[in-house]
Amino acid sequence: MKDENKNCLFIICSSLLFALMHGYNWLYRVNAFLGGVTLNYSYLYFKKAKFYPYLSVVLIHLLYNLCVFIIKKHFA
Repeated sequence: MKDENKNCLFIICSSLLFALMHGYNWLYRVNAFLGGVTLNYSYLYFKKAKFYPYLSVVLIHLLYNLCVFIIKKHFA
């Protein structure tokens, strides 16, 4: 199996698991799946660049959650 196919399989499977762990309703799961695709692709990108892939993805997720928290706090 080519590396590209393995990467696509990794991204899809990991994103599905991510969506299942973040399931409140079907729309939120779709959003979590798309976020998972972004985070998993970021992991592979930073791994290839040899730039702390795990830490980079954790920081991206943290910044996303922080933005959502601030938006909900000020506009809800």
